Amino acid sequence: MVKIFRTGLHLVLLILVGFFVSCSKQQPTSKTAISIVGFIGGSVFTGGVMVWGKSASGKTFALSMSSEADDKSLELSTESWQFYGVGWLGATPLAGAVKCGRTEKVLSEGQTSVAITLDDTSCNQADFTTPEHVSANAFLPLRFIACQDITGKTAGQNCDSTEKGGARSYYIIIHELLDDEVQSSRLISTCQDESGSTSLTSTSYLIPVAAPGVSIDTFSQLGCQGVKTNFLFEEGLIGGDPDAVVGSIGGYTELFLKVAMPAPSITSYSEETATYNQNVPIAKNTPINEGGEVTSWSISPSLPSGLSFNSSNGDITGTPISVMSSTLYTITATNSGGSDTFDLDITILAEPPSIYGYPDPSSFIQGLSIGVLAPSNLGGAATSYSISPALPAGLTLDTNTGEISGTPTGTSANVLYTVTAFNSGGSGQQTDIDIEILAPAVLSIDRGPTYSFGSKAFGSVTNMTLTVSNSGGVAALGLSPSGLTAPYSYAGGTCGSSLAAGATCTVVVSYSPPSTGPYPDVVTINYDDGVIGQSATRDVTGTGVAPASLSISDGTVYDFGIAVVGSTQAHSFTVTNSGGVDATGLSGAGLVAPFSYKDGSYPGTGGTCSGTLSVGSCTIVVNWAPTGVGLGSDTIEISYNDGAAAQIAMRDVQGTGVSPAVLTLSPASFPSSPTGVPSSLQMITITNSGGYVATAMNHYAFGGDNGFNYSGGVYPGTSGDCGATLGPAATCTIQLGFTPQTVKNNTANVYIDYYDGTTGQQASGSLSGVGTRPFFGTASDGDVTVIAASTDFTATNLTNGKKATTVAGVTNVSGNVFTLVNTIGAANSFTTANFDVGDEIMWIVSQAGSGAGSCSGHQGEYGFANVTARTTGTITIDGSLGFSPNNAEFSMGSNTGTFCSIQVVKVPNLNNLTISSGDLTMPAFNHQFGTGGVFAARVAGTMTLTGQVNMMGKGFQGGSGNGSSGAKGHSQIGSGPLSNSIDAPSFGMGGANGVYTSNGAAGGGGNAIGGHGGNSSTGTGGGEANNYCAGPCAPNERLFMGGGGGANSASAQGGKGGGVIYLVANLVDGAGGLLKAYGDVGLTDAWSGGGGGGGGSIYLHATNLGGSWQTRTKGGAGGSASFAGGGGGGGAIEILYCGSNTASITIDVTGGTTAGTGGAIVPIVGLPGYGPVAAISTCP
Repeated sequence: MVKIFRTGLHLVLLILVGFFVSCSKQQPTSKTAISIVGFIGGSVFTGGVMVWGKSASGKTFALSMSSEADDKSLELSTESWQFYGVGWLGATPLAGAVKCGRTEKVLSEGQTSVAITLDDTSCNQADFTTPEHVSANAFLPLRFIACQDITGKTAGQNCDSTEKGGARSYYIIIHELLDDEVQSSRLISTCQDESGSTSLTSTSYLIPVAAPGVSIDTFSQLGCQGVKTNFLFEEGLIGGDPDAVVGSIGGYTELFLKVAMPAPSITSYSEETATYNQNVPIAKNTPINEGGEVTSWSISPSLPSGLSFNSSNGDITGTPISVMSSTLYTITATNSGGSDTFDLDITILAEPPSIYGYPDPSSFIQGLSIGVLAPSNLGGAATSYSISPALPAGLTLDTNTGEISGTPTGTSANVLYTVTAFNSGGSGQQTDIDIEILAPAVLSIDRGPTYSFGSKAFGSVTNMTLTVSNSGGVAALGLSPSGLTAPYSYAGGTCGSSLAAGATCTVVVSYSPPSTGPYPDVVTINYDDGVIGQSATRDVTGTGVAPASLSISDGTVYDFGIAVVGSTQAHSFTVTNSGGVDATGLSGAGLVAPFSYKDGSYPGTGGTCSGTLSVGSCTIVVNWAPTGVGLGSDTIEISYNDGAAAQIAMRDVQGTGVSPAVLTLSPASFPSSPTGVPSSLQMITITNSGGYVATAMNHYAFGGDNGFNYSGGVYPGTSGDCGATLGPAATCTIQLGFTPQTVKNNTANVYIDYYDGTTGQQASGSLSGVGTRPFFGTASDGDVTVIAASTDFTATNLTNGKKATTVAGVTNVSGNVFTLVNTIGAANSFTTANFDVGDEIMWIVSQAGSGAGSCSGHQGEYGFANVTARTTGTITIDGSLGFSPNNAEFSMGSNTGTFCSIQVVKVPNLNNLTISSGDLTMPAFNHQFGTGGVFAARVAGTMTLTGQVNMMGKGFQGGSGNGSSGAKGHSQIGSGPLSNSIDAPSFGMGGANGVYTSNGAAGGGGNAIGGHGGNSSTGTGGGEANNYCAGPCAPNERLFMGGGGGANSASAQGGKGGGVIYLVANLVDGAGGLLKAYGDVGLTDAWSGGGGGGGGSIYLHATNLGGSWQTRTKGGAGGSASFAGGGGGGGAIEILYCGSNTASITIDVTGGTTAGTGGAIVPIVGLPGYGPVAAISTCP
């Protein structure tokens, strides 16, 4: 118990210590309680007390108390300690004068008190003044100085030197090393006010830190504004006025420590009532002391012989050698604090018996006496015996001698029995005995009640193994077989002269019937069951029959017939057993490729034969897979055992291999036909060039472009004769049709499935056919009626508001994409707005100079396509030119003779076209843009021709007069403004060269490629031009505008050539109408005339022709003057009809005539031109 009180100005710490030492502790400790007591003049340290300490071994304690009612528990060890104390004299906690003190003492048994003097002086010692403001590195008192500003403080400073600044708060927690391990004291300061510097010593708070179990947590806070707090030791709060200065009042206080040793307190022994056996070592009996440490021990009276008492620790040990009744012994424990006693009762009993076993064996046979079993004893003499559990029936235990005897009457599993011997000392060591009662041996022979060998072929030998089992509990002895006569005999086995319990052995019995009939007998095994002799028996029987006999079906030789090389033929053969027993060990042999069992092994997949065949039949399946052409043979062999010996059954096989069927289809090319219109039917021949019949023939599919089919809709076509089979070297036909779905060269394959004798095959034949556009159009653009003169087709509105047609020049061709430029009269504002997706266009090569690269030689070629896409400036078509001009070859308006001029014209697909009066025309060819001069239309219904389609003078321009010689007219080749060496025309000659004089010359007439240039005064015009056709070009081959007439040498311009008219109609009818493509007349000046323009081209294709109307492509007349110009050549006209022709048609392709009579000095006058082509014919 620790008491703190005041005597004078001393703080007294009085510690009453009760020390004890346990086996696990090296240092005695004292549990104490501390409280404040005592007064001076009626006062105490009313501001509270803090005490702390550290021992030499590093132990620590720290506590605070606010009044004498306060109590704290702790433990202090008996060793050297440093004690520290501080007290406050104020009326409130931690207020008033502060007193400090320290001392060092060794707590020991003789130490009764320790005094600590608390005074002002000690508070200035280093133990209390080291100002570690927030932490410390050693277990030393830490002095916290409560200043208004501690910023920048270092060791040795106090608040007197503090300058004004931001206030701080702190929060300190002392974690004490107490046995209850709870937080004991806390110091919390909040918001120290800053009202000025203090002039006296500030209040000090002293706390131990940095030791195990003692730690301080701190934090600071800026911006506090002087909140007054109170310190309560119970709550750990620091209070007081931070502005109040607490000073020293002098004097001192002492602390007194007094250490006292407590007396022993013996509460018990480890064995309070001690009962021992004679001659048996006892367990150490140890006292239990709950008081002070014992310095000496004693016992009274003396212990019995064999036991001893330890006077240093009170332990009792040893082995008693004499029996003793209950006796009370007094044990006394003493130390400087006093003594204590404890009474211990001790009894010594006799040595108990110690039996250790019975003789072997422990296993006995039911019904057989076990004799007498006696135990052995090494301990005290036994006076009685017991056994647990009860013995088996027939056996008894003699309780006086411990002997076991008798004859067991039943069986018993192995049981552990415990035998216990007794005397006055109790029961000592027990012994165990295993007793097991076993049944006598019992032998049995399996396969009962009678084992039958069954029917066996006479002459055969059959061995049968019989199992002999011992189901008894002991071994059977003296085993010996007996019995058995022929045809039976013992043939071996594993049985010997004995057979262990639960074991088995075998006896082999052999049976060999000499003839047919039954044979019974008995197998006998004699043995001793452990008690008496016994016998085990088994009846056996068997019957002798005839051996097995196998045969294979299908005659002497089985022929598979004809099969394709690579194919597989299977045949099932029947195997029959006509004998009296099972055929065993059946296995297939004798077959090599191309013969084999189906899927490679006997009996072949689907076969029913196995390794055994009873009297009856089964099947085997044999494959024949020829690998070459010709006859092959082999032999089936079935090996088997007939019940007495090995045998073989055989059957010869053969077959002939041939090559597989091979079908080929001839190709078919269908005549061209418009889309949606069937072409003529075609026959395709299918040939089998193989050696085997083709079977399962049927149509598989058409692969490629659509439109090909069978006539009549199904294979083989209406007139086809192919069926499901086709023999070797045979042929048959299928009939196919073709209805084009797209405008192009359509290609496809027709596929025929068939079986070639081994696998499914597929033959194919190539198909082709050209799909052309519907010749008479789609009628999608409705009706057009013309009643006004000079009606421009490009300005004619259709019923849907669109223009009937439009024209554009081509500046580049990339595959099927055309880059377009100016239409006629719209040099700077061209768009593709008038070309819609789905529109039909006509492309035509208007001009191509002789050096125009890939375009050269294609003058006059034309074609049709549909627009599939458009952008600003381009259209995409579903066809192509057939040649590929490059971008550099296009040069609109070029006069070099090396350019390519291609234009596209929208082709309206009209329902009806009626030209009641007036004329329908198109803009003339414009050599600057390469456009114009072409009229094209399709009429699905009727074209009524009362007025005109007028393309007169819409072709190439005439030459212009220039100085001494006139320029040649424009043509498909081109023109040069001053050239007089142009190629001469050949597509129907124009008028002869104009004459020449020294004063100038007249112009030559135009023809299909342009008129001559005017002659100079010194020379004639050039020769003929190249011809692009085999003869005169027909409009269905090429379409040419008429060439311009040549100019004279002055100002007389040549006439323009006629344009192009392309018309397709279902019916052309009317009265007095006219299709014209005249060449214009040459102009005239005072001296000579220009040449006339060449006639243009008209192509008309119709189903039916009716009415009365005209078609004219006349050449223009030469200019009339003293030197007349030559007349233009006539153009070309071709009219085709596919139905009827009831029309009256006028055709005029004459050349133009001269206009003047010629001058006096004219040696040669201009001559008329002539027309190259004029024809009306039926469709091909």
